[in-house]
Amino acid sequence: MPALVRWSALARLVNARRVYATHVIESLWSRPGEPFEVTLALLERFRTLARANGASDALVLVFPARVDLESYLERRTKYWSTLLAELDRRGAPWLDVCDALAAAGPSGPRDLYAAGGHFTAAGDAIVAETLLGWLRERYSER
Repeated sequence: MPALVRWSALARLVNARRVYATHVIESLWSRPGEPFEVTLALLERFRTLARANGASDALVLVFPARVDLESYLERRTKYWSTLLAELDRRGAPWLDVCDALAAAGPSGPRDLYAAGGHFTAAGDAIVAETLLGWLRERYSER
């Protein structure tokens, strides 16, 4: 950034947005690299702490953003599958709600996401039902 505008908060915001835009999220999560490794380290540390505090394990719950769900519906590929495979390799439990959201019907993401990226009541219901099914499947025998 030129020294003349380095002091400008607006110039910093514009530059930060430009730098952020150059990072394609798929490339950060689809192959090992710093973001991938840091995420795994954080998840592993959380898992260790959860177990140390009496939990049987720590579930990694994967929520796709609206754009991720739209991409999945179009291409039927998940760029985060490398992360899920690594969690499998480490024996860490995970639940990806993408497939359940994708099966929501013809209205698709439009009815599942509100402004700002949060789930609507319909999206929340799908996530809750999916999580409940996962929990019942694993813990109903205990």
